[in-house]
Amino acid sequence: NATPLAGASRLQSAPMLRAYLQSLSPRRLPLMTRPSYRQEMFTAATYPAVLAMIEGGVVGIIAVKVFNVSAMVFAAIVASSNFANLTSFLWARLARGRRKVASIVSMMLGLLLCVTLISFLPRTDAGGGQLALLVIIARCLQTGIITLRSTVWRMNYPAHLRAQITGRIALFNAVLLAVIPMAAGALLDHNADTFRYIYPATVLLALVGVIAYSRIRLRGERELLKYEKQPDARPLPHGAPDPLYEYDPKASRPTFWSVLKQDKLFRQYMLWQFVNGTAAMMGDAVLVYLIARLTQGMHDEFLISNSLTTALPVIMVVITLPLWARLLDRLHIIQFRARHGSLWVLVQLITWLGAMFASLWILAISRLIVGIARGGGMLAWNLGHNDFADRRMVALYMGIHVTLTGIRGAIAPFVAIILFTGKIDLFAGVKLELPWLHIEHHLFLVTAALSLWAEIGFIRLGRSMGVSGKKQ
Repeated sequence: NATPLAGASRLQSAPMLRAYLQSLSPRRLPLMTRPSYRQEMFTAATYPAVLAMIEGGVVGIIAVKVFNVSAMVFAAIVASSNFANLTSFLWARLARGRRKVASIVSMMLGLLLCVTLISFLPRTDAGGGQLALLVIIARCLQTGIITLRSTVWRMNYPAHLRAQITGRIALFNAVLLAVIPMAAGALLDHNADTFRYIYPATVLLALVGVIAYSRIRLRGERELLKYEKQPDARPLPHGAPDPLYEYDPKASRPTFWSVLKQDKLFRQYMLWQFVNGTAAMMGDAVLVYLIARLTQGMHDEFLISNSLTTALPVIMVVITLPLWARLLDRLHIIQFRARHGSLWVLVQLITWLGAMFASLWILAISRLIVGIARGGGMLAWNLGHNDFADRRMVALYMGIHVTLTGIRGAIAPFVAIILFTGKIDLFAGVKLELPWLHIEHHLFLVTAALSLWAEIGFIRLGRSMGVSGKKQ
Protein backbone atom coordinates (compact mmCIF):
# COMPACT_ATOMS: atom_id res chain seq x y z
CA ASN A 1 0.00 0.00 0.00
CA ALA A 2 2.95 2.32 0.58
CA THR A 3 4.20 2.19 -2.99
CA PRO A 4 1.35 4.18 -4.65
CA LEU A 5 1.62 6.83 -1.94
CA ALA A 6 5.37 7.10 -2.42
CA GLY A 7 4.86 7.39 -6.17
CA ALA A 8 2.24 10.11 -5.70
CA SER A 9 4.58 11.96 -3.39
CA ARG A 10 7.30 11.91 -6.04
CA LEU A 11 4.86 13.17 -8.67
CA GLN A 12 3.85 16.05 -6.42
CA SER A 13 7.39 16.97 -5.37
CA ALA A 14 8.83 16.96 -8.90
CA PRO A 15 6.78 19.96 -10.12
CA MET A 16 7.52 21.81 -6.87
CA LEU A 17 11.27 21.28 -7.31
CA ARG A 18 11.07 22.27 -10.98
CA ALA A 19 9.12 25.42 -10.08
CA TYR A 20 11.65 26.31 -7.40
CA LEU A 21 14.62 25.85 -9.74
CA GLN A 22 12.87 27.94 -12.38
CA SER A 23 12.38 30.72 -9.82
CA LEU A 24 16.17 30.95 -9.52
CA SER A 25 16.56 31.59 -13.25
CA PRO A 26 17.90 35.01 -14.33
CA ARG A 27 14.98 35.15 -16.81
CA ARG A 28 12.67 35.91 -13.88
CA LEU A 29 14.53 39.18 -13.24
CA PRO A 30 14.68 42.56 -15.02
CA LEU A 31 17.01 42.51 -18.01
CA MET A 32 19.62 44.87 -16.52
CA THR A 33 20.10 42.74 -13.39
CA ARG A 34 20.64 39.42 -15.15
CA PRO A 35 24.37 39.54 -16.02
CA SER A 36 25.41 40.44 -12.48
CA TYR A 37 22.98 37.96 -10.93
CA ARG A 38 24.20 35.13 -13.15
CA GLN A 39 27.86 35.61 -12.14
CA GLU A 40 26.99 36.06 -8.46
CA MET A 41 25.02 32.83 -8.41
CA PHE A 42 27.96 31.01 -9.96
CA THR A 43 30.24 32.47 -7.31
CA ALA A 44 27.75 31.61 -4.57
CA ALA A 45 27.82 27.97 -5.66
CA THR A 46 31.63 27.69 -5.33
CA TYR A 47 33.42 30.42 -3.35
CA PRO A 48 31.73 29.72 0.05
CA ALA A 49 33.57 26.38 0.18
CA VAL A 50 36.51 28.18 1.79
CA LEU A 51 34.26 30.21 4.06
CA ALA A 52 32.75 26.96 5.35
CA MET A 53 36.18 25.82 6.54
CA ILE A 54 36.87 29.03 8.49
CA GLU A 55 33.39 29.22 10.03
CA GLY A 56 33.70 29.40 13.80
CA GLY A 57 31.70 26.20 14.27
CA VAL A 58 34.07 24.29 11.96
CA VAL A 59 37.53 25.74 12.51
CA GLY A 60 36.77 26.12 16.22
CA ILE A 61 36.16 22.38 16.48
CA ILE A 62 39.37 21.70 14.54
CA ALA A 63 41.28 24.09 16.82
CA VAL A 64 40.15 22.24 19.95
CA LYS A 65 40.33 18.65 18.71
CA VAL A 66 43.34 18.83 16.34
CA PHE A 67 45.49 21.68 17.71
CA ASN A 68 44.32 21.50 21.36
CA VAL A 69 44.28 25.29 21.69
CA SER A 70 43.58 27.12 24.95
CA ALA A 71 40.17 28.58 25.72
CA MET A 72 41.32 32.13 24.94
CA VAL A 73 42.87 31.15 21.59
CA PHE A 74 39.64 29.30 20.84
CA ALA A 75 37.65 32.43 21.69
CA ALA A 76 39.86 34.48 19.33
CA ILE A 77 39.26 32.03 16.47
CA VAL A 78 35.50 31.82 16.98
CA ALA A 79 35.19 35.59 17.49
CA SER A 80 37.39 36.47 14.52
CA SER A 81 34.49 36.72 12.07
CA ASN A 82 33.01 39.41 14.30
CA PHE A 83 35.92 41.48 15.61
CA ALA A 84 37.46 41.46 12.12
CA ASN A 85 34.59 43.80 11.28
CA LEU A 86 36.61 46.55 12.98
CA THR A 87 38.59 46.73 9.74
CA SER A 88 35.51 47.62 7.71
CA PHE A 89 36.23 51.34 7.63
CA LEU A 90 39.80 50.65 6.57
CA TRP A 91 38.59 48.65 3.57
CA ALA A 92 35.96 51.29 2.74
CA ARG A 93 38.61 54.02 2.73
CA LEU A 94 41.10 51.96 0.72
CA ALA A 95 38.41 51.26 -1.88
CA ARG A 96 37.22 54.86 -2.12
CA GLY A 97 37.67 55.99 -5.70
CA ARG A 98 38.72 52.47 -6.77
CA ARG A 99 36.84 49.93 -8.87
CA LYS A 100 34.74 47.90 -6.45
CA VAL A 101 34.63 44.51 -8.18
CA ALA A 102 38.39 44.50 -8.76
CA SER A 103 38.95 45.35 -5.10
CA ILE A 104 36.67 42.52 -3.99
CA VAL A 105 38.48 40.02 -6.23
CA SER A 106 41.85 41.03 -4.77
CA MET A 107 40.54 40.41 -1.26
CA MET A 108 39.13 37.04 -2.29
CA LEU A 109 42.53 35.95 -3.61
CA GLY A 110 44.22 37.03 -0.38
CA LEU A 111 41.68 35.00 1.61
CA LEU A 112 42.34 31.92 -0.52
CA LEU A 113 46.06 32.24 0.23
CA CYS A 114 45.41 32.30 3.99
CA VAL A 115 43.21 29.22 3.79
CA THR A 116 45.84 27.39 1.73
CA LEU A 117 48.52 28.07 4.36
CA ILE A 118 46.39 26.43 7.08
CA SER A 119 47.07 23.05 5.48
CA PHE A 120 50.80 23.39 6.22
CA LEU A 121 50.50 24.16 9.96
CA PRO A 122 52.12 21.81 12.50
CA ARG A 123 49.87 20.23 15.14
CA THR A 124 51.63 22.02 18.00
CA ASP A 125 50.94 24.98 20.31
CA ALA A 126 52.71 27.20 17.80
CA GLY A 127 50.55 25.76 15.03
CA GLY A 128 47.43 26.60 17.02
CA GLY A 129 48.58 30.21 17.36
CA GLN A 130 49.37 30.40 13.64
CA LEU A 131 45.95 28.93 12.87
CA ALA A 132 44.31 31.73 14.87
CA LEU A 133 46.40 34.35 13.03
CA LEU A 134 45.55 33.01 9.56
CA VAL A 135 41.85 32.76 10.38
CA ILE A 136 41.83 36.33 11.71
CA ILE A 137 43.56 37.67 8.57
CA ALA A 138 41.16 35.72 6.35
CA ARG A 139 38.20 37.09 8.29
CA CYS A 140 39.50 40.64 7.96
CA LEU A 141 39.65 40.17 4.20
CA GLN A 142 36.12 38.76 4.18
CA THR A 143 35.00 41.87 6.06
CA GLY A 144 36.30 43.99 3.20
CA ILE A 145 34.44 41.80 0.72
CA ILE A 146 31.18 42.16 2.67
CA THR A 147 31.59 45.93 2.99
CA LEU A 148 32.15 46.53 -0.74
CA ARG A 149 29.69 43.86 -1.87
CA SER A 150 26.94 45.92 -0.29
CA THR A 151 27.61 48.65 -2.86
CA VAL A 152 27.43 46.10 -5.69
CA TRP A 153 24.04 44.90 -4.48
CA ARG A 154 22.70 48.44 -4.02
CA MET A 155 23.81 49.60 -7.46
CA ASN A 156 22.91 46.47 -9.44
CA TYR A 157 19.59 45.37 -7.89
CA PRO A 158 16.34 47.34 -7.42
CA ALA A 159 14.99 47.80 -3.89
CA HIS A 160 11.80 45.80 -4.35
CA LEU A 161 13.81 42.74 -5.46
CA ARG A 162 17.04 43.18 -3.51
CA ALA A 163 16.23 40.94 -0.55
CA GLN A 164 14.89 38.18 -2.79
CA ILE A 165 17.95 38.32 -5.05
CA THR A 166 20.45 38.37 -2.20
CA GLY A 167 18.35 35.70 -0.52
CA ARG A 168 18.90 33.42 -3.50
CA ILE A 169 22.62 34.13 -3.38
CA ALA A 170 22.64 33.41 0.35
CA LEU A 171 20.72 30.20 -0.31
CA PHE A 172 23.49 28.85 -2.52
CA ASN A 173 26.03 29.98 0.07
CA ALA A 174 24.10 28.09 2.71
CA VAL A 175 24.11 24.83 0.75
CA LEU A 176 27.91 24.78 0.72
CA LEU A 177 28.07 25.90 4.34
CA ALA A 178 25.95 22.84 5.22
CA VAL A 179 27.54 20.22 2.95
CA ILE A 180 31.24 21.06 3.30
CA PRO A 181 31.41 20.85 7.14
CA MET A 182 29.63 17.48 7.19
CA ALA A 183 31.90 16.05 4.49
CA ALA A 184 34.95 17.49 6.26
CA GLY A 185 33.77 16.05 9.59
CA ALA A 186 33.47 12.56 8.12
CA LEU A 187 36.99 12.77 6.67
CA LEU A 188 38.47 14.16 9.88
CA ASP A 189 36.88 11.34 11.89
CA HIS A 190 38.72 8.91 9.64
CA ASN A 191 42.03 10.75 10.02
CA ALA A 192 42.53 14.13 11.71
CA ASP A 193 45.45 14.95 9.37
CA THR A 194 43.11 15.08 6.37
CA PHE A 195 42.67 18.80 7.08
CA ARG A 196 45.91 19.15 5.07
CA TYR A 197 43.97 18.05 1.96
CA ILE A 198 40.52 19.43 2.73
CA TYR A 199 41.61 23.08 2.89
CA PRO A 200 43.46 23.12 -0.50
CA ALA A 201 40.53 21.29 -2.13
CA THR A 202 38.08 23.98 -1.02
CA VAL A 203 40.47 26.66 -2.29
CA LEU A 204 40.47 25.14 -5.80
CA LEU A 205 36.67 25.08 -5.84
CA ALA A 206 36.45 28.65 -4.56
CA LEU A 207 38.89 29.88 -7.20
CA VAL A 208 36.29 29.08 -9.87
CA GLY A 209 33.88 31.41 -8.10
CA VAL A 210 36.44 34.19 -7.86
CA ILE A 211 36.95 34.07 -11.62
CA ALA A 212 33.19 34.32 -12.13
CA TYR A 213 32.91 37.30 -9.76
CA SER A 214 35.64 39.17 -11.66
CA ARG A 215 33.25 39.32 -14.65
CA ILE A 216 30.61 41.38 -12.85
CA ARG A 217 30.06 44.94 -14.06
CA LEU A 218 28.93 47.54 -11.55
CA ARG A 219 26.11 49.70 -12.89
CA GLY A 220 26.75 53.43 -12.55
CA GLU A 221 30.34 52.87 -11.41
CA ARG A 222 31.73 55.75 -13.46
CA GLU A 223 29.45 58.24 -11.71
CA LEU A 224 30.09 56.61 -8.33
CA LEU A 225 33.87 56.83 -8.67
CA LYS A 226 33.60 60.44 -9.85
CA TYR A 227 31.49 61.22 -6.78
CA GLU A 228 33.91 59.45 -4.40
CA LYS A 229 36.92 61.36 -5.75
CA GLN A 230 35.37 64.75 -5.02
CA PRO A 231 36.86 66.34 -1.87
CA ASP A 232 33.47 67.69 -0.74
CA ALA A 233 31.39 64.63 -1.64
CA ARG A 234 28.11 64.40 0.23
CA PRO A 235 24.71 62.89 -0.50
CA LEU A 236 21.90 64.96 -1.91
CA PRO A 237 18.15 64.46 -1.52
CA HIS A 238 16.50 62.80 -4.48
CA GLY A 239 12.90 63.85 -4.21
CA ALA A 240 11.59 61.90 -1.23
CA PRO A 241 8.95 63.87 0.72
CA ASP A 242 10.14 62.54 4.08
CA PRO A 243 13.78 63.48 4.86
CA LEU A 244 14.01 60.92 7.67
CA TYR A 245 15.78 58.39 5.45
CA GLU A 246 17.55 60.96 3.30
CA TYR A 247 20.31 61.83 5.74
CA ASP A 248 22.11 64.82 4.26
CA PRO A 249 25.02 65.80 6.56
CA LYS A 250 26.10 69.42 6.76
CA ALA A 251 29.72 68.39 7.05
CA SER A 252 31.65 68.27 3.78
CA ARG A 253 32.88 64.75 4.54
CA PRO A 254 30.44 62.53 6.49
CA THR A 255 32.11 60.37 9.12
CA PHE A 256 31.26 57.55 11.51
CA TRP A 257 30.43 60.01 14.29
CA SER A 258 28.62 62.62 12.21
CA VAL A 259 26.22 60.00 10.84
CA LEU A 260 25.45 58.57 14.27
CA LYS A 261 25.06 62.07 15.73
CA GLN A 262 22.69 63.42 13.09
CA ASP A 263 20.77 60.32 11.95
CA LYS A 264 18.77 59.64 15.13
CA LEU A 265 16.75 56.71 13.82
CA PHE A 266 19.80 54.88 12.52
CA ARG A 267 21.60 55.53 15.83
CA GLN A 268 18.76 53.95 17.81
CA TYR A 269 18.62 51.03 15.41
CA MET A 270 22.35 50.47 15.89
CA LEU A 271 21.94 50.57 19.69
CA TRP A 272 19.44 47.72 19.80
CA GLN A 273 21.29 45.82 17.12
CA PHE A 274 24.39 46.09 19.31
CA VAL A 275 22.58 44.62 22.33
CA ASN A 276 20.99 41.83 20.32
CA GLY A 277 24.24 40.97 18.54
CA THR A 278 26.19 40.92 21.79
CA ALA A 279 23.84 38.28 23.20
CA ALA A 280 24.07 36.16 20.05
CA MET A 281 27.88 36.32 19.95
CA MET A 282 28.23 35.39 23.61
CA GLY A 283 25.92 32.42 23.19
CA ASP A 284 27.50 31.16 19.96
CA ALA A 285 31.07 31.24 21.28
CA VAL A 286 30.26 29.21 24.39
CA LEU A 287 28.00 26.82 22.50
CA VAL A 288 30.76 25.76 20.07
CA TYR A 289 33.17 25.32 22.99
CA LEU A 290 30.56 23.29 24.90
CA ILE A 291 29.80 20.99 21.96
CA ALA A 292 33.52 20.42 21.33
CA ARG A 293 33.89 19.24 24.95
CA LEU A 294 30.67 17.19 25.09
CA THR A 295 31.58 15.25 21.93
CA GLN A 296 35.20 14.61 22.96
CA GLY A 297 35.99 10.90 22.49
CA MET A 298 32.62 10.07 20.90
CA HIS A 299 32.37 8.02 17.74
CA ASP A 300 32.19 10.38 14.72
CA GLU A 301 32.90 13.33 17.01
CA PHE A 302 33.90 15.70 14.17
CA LEU A 303 30.80 14.87 12.14
CA ILE A 304 28.48 15.29 15.13
CA SER A 305 30.17 18.54 16.20
CA ASN A 306 30.13 20.09 12.73
CA SER A 307 26.54 18.99 12.17
CA LEU A 308 25.36 20.69 15.37
CA THR A 309 27.47 23.85 15.17
CA THR A 310 27.17 24.56 11.45
CA ALA A 311 25.25 22.14 9.19
CA LEU A 312 21.97 21.90 11.11
CA PRO A 313 21.44 25.68 11.44
CA VAL A 314 22.40 26.20 7.80
CA ILE A 315 19.85 23.63 6.62
CA MET A 316 17.16 25.61 8.42
CA VAL A 317 18.52 28.80 6.81
CA VAL A 318 18.04 27.18 3.39
CA ILE A 319 14.45 26.24 4.23
CA THR A 320 13.36 29.57 5.71
CA LEU A 321 15.40 32.11 3.73
CA PRO A 322 12.85 32.64 0.91
CA LEU A 323 10.11 33.37 3.46
CA TRP A 324 12.26 35.89 5.31
CA ALA A 325 13.26 37.53 2.01
CA ARG A 326 9.65 38.17 1.01
CA LEU A 327 8.91 39.62 4.44
CA LEU A 328 11.97 41.90 4.38
CA ASP A 329 11.08 43.22 0.93
CA ARG A 330 7.76 44.45 2.38
CA LEU A 331 8.90 45.87 5.72
CA HIS A 332 11.29 48.52 6.94
CA ILE A 333 14.22 46.89 8.74
CA ILE A 334 13.12 48.15 12.18
CA GLN A 335 9.66 46.64 11.74
CA PHE A 336 11.30 43.43 10.51
CA ARG A 337 13.57 43.22 13.56
CA ALA A 338 10.63 43.81 15.89
CA ARG A 339 8.98 40.66 14.50
CA HIS A 340 12.18 38.64 14.22
CA GLY A 341 13.86 39.23 17.59
CA SER A 342 11.71 36.97 19.79
CA LEU A 343 13.33 33.91 18.19
CA TRP A 344 16.69 34.83 19.73
CA VAL A 345 15.16 34.96 23.20
CA LEU A 346 13.78 31.45 22.69
CA VAL A 347 17.15 30.22 21.38
CA GLN A 348 19.04 31.37 24.47
CA LEU A 349 16.51 29.82 26.88
CA ILE A 350 16.58 26.42 25.14
CA THR A 351 20.39 26.51 24.99
CA TRP A 352 20.42 27.18 28.75
CA LEU A 353 18.43 23.99 29.29
CA GLY A 354 20.71 22.01 26.97
CA ALA A 355 23.84 23.27 28.73
CA MET A 356 22.37 22.64 32.19
CA PHE A 357 21.57 18.98 31.39
CA ALA A 358 24.58 18.52 29.05
CA SER A 359 22.10 17.25 26.45
CA LEU A 360 23.12 17.23 22.79
CA TRP A 361 19.48 16.58 21.85
CA ILE A 362 18.25 19.76 23.53
CA LEU A 363 21.15 21.68 22.01
CA ALA A 364 20.13 20.28 18.61
CA ILE A 365 16.65 21.81 19.07
CA SER A 366 18.23 25.16 19.89
CA ARG A 367 20.39 24.91 16.76
CA LEU A 368 17.29 24.26 14.65
CA ILE A 369 15.72 27.47 15.95
CA VAL A 370 19.03 29.31 15.49
CA GLY A 371 18.88 28.34 11.81
CA ILE A 372 15.36 29.75 11.47
CA ALA A 373 16.40 33.00 13.15
CA ARG A 374 19.66 33.21 11.24
CA GLY A 375 17.88 33.05 7.88
CA GLY A 376 16.20 36.38 8.63
CA GLY A 377 19.20 37.76 10.47
CA MET A 378 21.53 37.07 7.57
CA LEU A 379 19.40 39.12 5.19
CA ALA A 380 18.73 41.88 7.72
CA TRP A 381 22.41 42.24 8.59
CA ASN A 382 23.47 42.56 4.95
CA LEU A 383 20.61 44.80 3.77
CA GLY A 384 19.18 46.67 6.77
CA HIS A 385 21.32 49.79 6.38
CA ASN A 386 19.83 50.37 2.92
CA ASP A 387 16.62 51.55 4.59
CA PHE A 388 18.53 54.53 6.02
CA ALA A 389 21.34 55.41 3.59
CA ASP A 390 21.39 57.54 0.49
CA ARG A 391 22.57 55.29 -2.32
CA ARG A 392 25.94 57.06 -2.47
CA MET A 393 26.52 56.46 1.24
CA VAL A 394 25.83 52.73 1.33
CA ALA A 395 29.48 51.84 2.02
CA LEU A 396 29.63 54.38 4.89
CA TYR A 397 26.46 53.14 6.55
CA MET A 398 27.50 49.52 6.08
CA GLY A 399 30.90 50.46 7.47
CA ILE A 400 29.29 51.86 10.62
CA HIS A 401 27.17 48.74 11.05
CA VAL A 402 30.10 46.39 10.45
CA THR A 403 32.42 48.37 12.72
CA LEU A 404 29.95 48.25 15.61
CA THR A 405 29.64 44.52 14.97
CA GLY A 406 33.42 44.33 15.29
CA ILE A 407 33.43 46.19 18.60
CA ARG A 408 30.99 43.77 20.20
CA GLY A 409 32.84 40.89 18.53
CA ALA A 410 36.09 41.98 20.18
CA ILE A 411 34.46 41.83 23.62
CA ALA A 412 31.45 39.51 23.81
CA PRO A 413 32.98 36.07 23.00
CA PHE A 414 35.91 36.57 25.39
CA VAL A 415 33.64 37.72 28.21
CA ALA A 416 31.38 34.74 27.55
CA ILE A 417 34.23 32.20 27.70
CA ILE A 418 35.51 33.76 30.95
CA LEU A 419 32.06 33.61 32.54
CA PHE A 420 31.55 30.03 31.38
CA THR A 421 34.96 28.66 32.44
CA GLY A 422 35.76 31.02 35.32
CA LYS A 423 39.33 31.54 34.16
CA ILE A 424 41.56 33.31 31.68
CA ASP A 425 44.17 31.29 29.78
CA LEU A 426 47.23 33.49 29.40
CA PHE A 427 50.45 32.20 27.84
CA ALA A 428 52.81 29.24 28.46
CA GLY A 429 50.00 27.39 30.23
CA VAL A 430 49.45 30.17 32.80
CA LYS A 431 45.83 30.48 33.92
CA LEU A 432 44.17 33.19 35.95
CA GLU A 433 41.38 31.72 38.09
CA LEU A 434 38.26 33.88 38.53
CA PRO A 435 35.83 31.77 40.59
CA TRP A 436 33.56 34.73 41.41
CA LEU A 437 32.79 35.09 37.68
CA HIS A 438 32.20 31.39 37.09
CA ILE A 439 28.48 31.08 36.25
CA GLU A 440 28.73 28.14 33.81
CA HIS A 441 25.48 27.38 31.95
CA HIS A 442 23.69 30.30 33.60
CA LEU A 443 25.54 32.45 31.08
CA PHE A 444 22.65 31.67 28.71
CA LEU A 445 20.19 33.31 31.09
CA VAL A 446 22.29 36.47 30.76
CA THR A 447 22.17 36.26 26.95
CA ALA A 448 18.40 35.58 27.07
CA ALA A 449 17.90 38.74 29.15
CA LEU A 450 19.96 40.79 26.66
CA SER A 451 17.97 39.38 23.73
CA LEU A 452 14.69 40.25 25.46
CA TRP A 453 15.91 43.79 26.17
CA ALA A 454 16.81 44.26 22.49
CA GLU A 455 13.46 42.86 21.36
CA ILE A 456 11.60 45.35 23.54
CA GLY A 457 13.79 48.13 22.14
CA PHE A 458 13.00 47.18 18.52
CA ILE A 459 9.28 46.97 19.24
CA ARG A 460 9.22 50.42 20.87
CA LEU A 461 11.33 51.90 18.10
CA GLY A 462 9.03 50.40 15.47
CA ARG A 463 5.98 51.88 17.16
CA SER A 464 7.59 55.32 17.38
CA MET A 465 8.42 55.13 13.67
CA GLY A 466 4.81 54.32 12.79
CA VAL A 467 4.13 53.56 9.16
CA SER A 468 6.54 56.09 7.67
CA GLY A 469 9.21 53.53 6.90
CA LYS A 470 9.95 52.88 3.26
CA LYS A 471 12.37 50.78 1.26
CA GLN A 472 15.21 52.30 -0.72
